[in-house]
Amino acid sequence: MIKKIKNYIQKFKQKNEQKDKLKNAQEYYKILQSGALFLKFIEQDLAQMKKQQVNRQLRRRFDKSLHEKGKFSKEMIEHYSIKVNNILNYINEQLNSSKKKEKKNV
Repeated sequence: MIKKIKNYIQKFKQKNEQKDKLKNAQEYYKILQSGALFLKFIEQDLAQMKKQQVNRQLRRRFDKSLHEKGKFSKEMIEHYSIKVNNILNYINEQLNSSKKKEKKNV
C-alpha cells in the first residue's frame, strides 16, 4: 500500500515537473515568435523606405548592417525604438480620445 502511494506521488511530481518544463518552453517560443515578428517588421519597413525614397544613406546603412553583418547598429536600435514608441503613443492617444468621447456622450 505504501509503495503504491509513493509511486503515485512520484508520478504526480514528474507530471508537474513536465508541465513546468512545457510552460517554460511555451514562454520561450512565444518570445522567439515576437522577435521574429519584429524582424519581419524591420524588413517591411526597409522595403517601404525603398519605395518612399526615404534618406537613401540611412536605408543603405541599415540594410548593410542587417544583411551583410547580421547585426543591429546602435543607430538602427535607436531608430526603431523611437518608431515603436511613437506608434504606441499614437495608439494610446487614440484609445484615450475614444474614452473621453464616450464619457462626454454619457
